[in-house]
Amino acid sequence: MINKQTDHLSLIVNQGNIAERVMDDIDLKICRILSDNCRASFAEIAREVHISRMAVRERVMNLYKRGVIQKFTILIDSKKIGLDVAVFLLVKVKPQELDNVAKILAEHPNVVIVYATTGLNALHVHAFVKNTTALEKFIHNEIYTIPGVVEVESNILLKRYKSERSMLV
Repeated sequence: MINKQTDHLSLIVNQGNIAERVMDDIDLKICRILSDNCRASFAEIAREVHISRMAVRERVMNLYKRGVIQKFTILIDSKKIGLDVAVFLLVKVKPQELDNVAKILAEHPNVVIVYATTGLNALHVHAFVKNTTALEKFIHNEIYTIPGVVEVESNILLKRYKSERSMLV
């Protein structure tokens, strides 16, 4: 539930009759800054949110411990490391094999996302490969050899308009 009060944004979790404040404006600002630049120092963040460096550190550690921040990472330009083709795959799987197939795909070094989706007993997979020849080999020699895989549909990413994992407004 989002509670808006004159320029104040707080996320509230309702647990029975008790409402617990999960994040306040400062936490949201800290998360936005870290989403844009995970290397921002506590001092830099402190200047932007107008609290002490130690208070920022404490808040970041608390957000991490509570699982709000799951990890600090970087965004790599796949083309600059020789992986020119980004592809979305819809991997249809026998229902009883879904978890096993997902685990195998998640371990592949070229796969960056594996999600179970509703409807088709399918996995949504995002991967990067060198070229279309490598994509063909990946689909036929690696994915189709996994027990339980029924069908693979592929969509090559032509242009990226937005790619952010941040869920903040």
